[in-house]
Amino acid sequence: MSRFLGVLLMAVLAIGVVGFSQTAVTPRAAEGVLLFDNETGAEATRLGILFDGPITLCTDDVIVFGGGAVTRLDVGCRTAWIDGVVAPGGTLQVNFGGGAEVRDACWVASTTEKNKAVTRWLIEAAWNEGDLEAIGDFIGSEFILHSVPLIGDLPGVVGYTMFAAGSLSAFPATHFTIEDVVGSEDMIALRVLRTGTHLGDLNGIPPTGASVSERAIVIYRMSDGKAVEGWMQYDALGLLVQLGLIPSMGPPNFTWGTRSTTVGDPGTPEENVVVASRDPLEVWNQKDFSVIPEVFGEGFIGHYDMSTVVGLEALQQYIPGNIQAFPDFQVTIHDIFAEGDLVAFRATASATHLGPFGPVEATGLPWSVDALVIRRIADGEVVELWQLNDMLSLLVQIGLVPPLQ
Repeated sequence: MSRFLGVLLMAVLAIGVVGFSQTAVTPRAAEGVLLFDNETGAEATRLGILFDGPITLCTDDVIVFGGGAVTRLDVGCRTAWIDGVVAPGGTLQVNFGGGAEVRDACWVASTTEKNKAVTRWLIEAAWNEGDLEAIGDFIGSEFILHSVPLIGDLPGVVGYTMFAAGSLSAFPATHFTIEDVVGSEDMIALRVLRTGTHLGDLNGIPPTGASVSERAIVIYRMSDGKAVEGWMQYDALGLLVQLGLIPSMGPPNFTWGTRSTTVGDPGTPEENVVVASRDPLEVWNQKDFSVIPEVFGEGFIGHYDMSTVVGLEALQQYIPGNIQAFPDFQVTIHDIFAEGDLVAFRATASATHLGPFGPVEATGLPWSVDALVIRRIADGEVVELWQLNDMLSLLVQIGLVPPLQ
């Protein structure tokens, strides 16, 4: 009973201090006016609006009824961010001459929530709607996207736009579904699934007409409401298999699959970072397989690059089997952060191919690849993970796949 009251008190205090994190709002529209009502139940200080086309606004166009003056207005090609205190039940009025409609809008209570909205809108506007002119609303001029599989580094708005244009030309009816978003201060991770049909040239690969599913994880570092650095891993190996360019090395594993139904105490972000770090540091680096039942929970599902591992027994075979192939395996964790029951990090893994890897005998060749990982924690244990390594690069480095030009 005392534990229940303590949890209830913490929830009440959190509501009193924060009130909300991110709350969608649908404006009331009158002629030349958009009215955004604060129905969050708490004081709101920032509103984000994504329009479906180019807009023009100035500070004189924004009025607060029930609150304070507008303190900041940032207007992009299709976005507006408005800072100003709006009391519970108050309204923020935007005098708007038309020409575009509201695609999405939300009250946000923190910089992290704003960053989550920005990265979500990047996917919706640039990728799902194909509006490349809007990319500058979400990507900073100093931005760099590191080590994109099959491509390399992409610098700036121009680099990102060229990447998106080429991809959308190859898959013109593409659609991204956002599965998870993890945010902490200036770091945001997204787990997505892309679907599309290969109808155009893809880096010299002629159209195949194949319908594909493509898993991806991306991590962004944000500054002043825009992405300034990013890391992306997508299933390039699985993509080439689906296009018929590389033979499959096992059963199809191109979607994220079924989620684990295991639930429990989500813990705190600080606790969860420690739990999520035990797997790479103790199990993989130190080869201490005895701690697997301590680190992973019942009902565990691992959504790995080339296979899905279900249950502790299967995991206790999967990890030693990989270590047999790569006995000097080591992983280094970078930029680990957590929100709720989710932990995200990027990592670099390296090893030498000294044992059988599936049907492939040892080649004696070293390799090093980047990885992006999201883990879900319940009752102090990892109950689910989603992980993408650059498996295509790994197979090239150990000589199983010829270098791609």
